[in-house]
Amino acid sequence: MSLYHLVSILVSAAVQALPTGSSDGTSVLSSAEAPCSDSHRSLWTIVSTCLLTIFACVYTSVHPNVPDPYERLPAILRRAAFIMLFAVLAPELIVAWASRQWFSEDEAWTHTHSFYAYMGGFMVYHDGKPWRTITPPRLLEAVRSGNISPIRLAKKEIDDTSKGNFISKGLAVLQVTWFCMQLAARRRHGLGIIPLEVGTAGFAVLCCISYALWWDKPLNVGHPRRLEWKTGTPPGDLHSDCNHLEKRHRSEGVIQAFGTLLGWSERNLELRVETFGGDDVTVDCPDWRAYINIQHFTRSQFITVFCIGALSSTIFGLVHVAASELSFPTRTEQVLWEVSSLITVLIPLMAILTTAVLGVVYKKTTNCALASIIPATIWFIFCVSPALYVISRVALITIMFTSLRSLPPSSYETVPWTEVIPHL
Repeated sequence: MSLYHLVSILVSAAVQALPTGSSDGTSVLSSAEAPCSDSHRSLWTIVSTCLLTIFACVYTSVHPNVPDPYERLPAILRRAAFIMLFAVLAPELIVAWASRQWFSEDEAWTHTHSFYAYMGGFMVYHDGKPWRTITPPRLLEAVRSGNISPIRLAKKEIDDTSKGNFISKGLAVLQVTWFCMQLAARRRHGLGIIPLEVGTAGFAVLCCISYALWWDKPLNVGHPRRLEWKTGTPPGDLHSDCNHLEKRHRSEGVIQAFGTLLGWSERNLELRVETFGGDDVTVDCPDWRAYINIQHFTRSQFITVFCIGALSSTIFGLVHVAASELSFPTRTEQVLWEVSSLITVLIPLMAILTTAVLGVVYKKTTNCALASIIPATIWFIFCVSPALYVISRVALITIMFTSLRSLPPSSYETVPWTEVIPHL
């Protein structure tokens, strides 16, 4: 039984076990809640449906990289939990991560083979011990030089290593499709839609984008494929184009995790391909552009990935803006929702436009003083904007749950035909 199925069963059981009344006979739910029937739903049904939909989106859309051979289960689970938490708090960064890997496809490889290689699917062994992961360009070069035997690995064999199947993917797609359909039906019939449902819809939209980008990427591959290095000692740059590498042992912080995710980090790992963070043996590149080069990124591709991440944030914000006519318990919460939604829409667009304009000015200016100010201005924008963006996102998430204390009566009504469709 997969983790997805297990959590679904546990949440459903917990919801059914929740009390519906207090010891004195009064309801523990809002007084506005209608009794459960074929045309009504309870507050617990609303919350559990949203949480299960978010979990379905996150669990099936996030495709982590292959762990290193020495990594133990607690570390693997800790990193997986961190990635899932990151996907909930910043789904647009998951989209950027997926697009970065999607653009890393090598012309001599299929998408599945490229994903498998860039996620750490190939491990070079020397003297019976794992040496480091190897990327497609280095692997092709090693095969041509005779250092590694030619690899005969069919796409079907890679798919067999994936933990994702049509059942898990189908359940996730079915749940997300049903959720979006019932929201559209509720809007059409004039029934109340709550902020938590709007936020869930935003997750569903972004997860669908990352799901499409990662459609050919294997899910939860447990072990890399072993490749024996036949002659001499493998070079130290199988995973990067850096000429000077410094090995050291340290933990990655949150800021570095953002950089690694988007491909801006100076570091990459020997024994696995880094995603977010961990206490690992690292290889440092003096020039951060080297990491982009090994992914065969052109300037236009790098800009495209950045824009995809920013536009994903804008799309996520637009979903919240479109629902600004919702009913809120207080006027303060409504204003805070509207302002926070606008911030999440405008900040990514401003970052793109400001960076583009300043970049053009920086190229064309001959004023040394102005040229020295522009980079500092760009860095200031990229430091202040994320802080404001995070505050807005936290405000939206908070309101999603605080608004549950007082919902309009129509929020408990359902569209009968949507309940006929199978869903969790």
